[in-house]
Amino acid sequence: MSNATPSNVGYDDLVKRLRGCTDCGDAMVNTQGCNHPSSWGYLTWRGQQLSARRPKLLVVGQYPAGLQNCDATRWMPGETNPTNINLRLLLEETGLEPADVHLTNAVLCLKRGTMTEPVPGGVQANCRSRLAETIDMLKPRAVVALGGNAWRALGALYGFTATPLKTAVGSPPSRSPSGLAVFSRYHCGRSGSNPARGGRAFVQQRQDWREVGAWLREEAQAVSAV
Repeated sequence: MSNATPSNVGYDDLVKRLRGCTDCGDAMVNTQGCNHPSSWGYLTWRGQQLSARRPKLLVVGQYPAGLQNCDATRWMPGETNPTNINLRLLLEETGLEPADVHLTNAVLCLKRGTMTEPVPGGVQANCRSRLAETIDMLKPRAVVALGGNAWRALGALYGFTATPLKTAVGSPPSRSPSGLAVFSRYHCGRSGSNPARGGRAFVQQRQDWREVGAWLREEAQAVSAV
């Protein structure tokens, strides 16, 4: 798979279209000031933003936090948010660099309330084509669905909706019709890392992400050997 950088014009057009979307009306708040396809691209790891334009790995989260939990200048929770802290630790396990990673969400706009409020019905379906656009533009070598909502969004997009999250985590990556590898991983927030609440212990999650890194290295070696 090519890792050529997409043109600035194409990328900027993608951002413009996603940041101008009004499909959900007043149900969500579009972060129109962002210069990334997702506000999560502002998250930093080792001092760099996680918004690579030709990533080896694309991580798809569930949805941004509520408007009331966000830094109004960056439209995302602070760097000390538990999910963001844990995600950096998991990325370390892959052996990747910040320039290898892009973050997005299955739902791109913000909820109007707090982080704990549900996403209104129909929003994830509305955003599915936006997720497809992002993946098609960035052309990652692999995608990680972070949590059940992201996994279901990608499953609906690529037709593997029948596999539950906990089964998919222990299996080889699923494949999109174009052959893109899609990994399922438990969410790394407080609930997703708590087995008592239906999550997966963080020590096990770290091993899961080491396997993603090993897969990427093996894939790269196979491509270079051709």
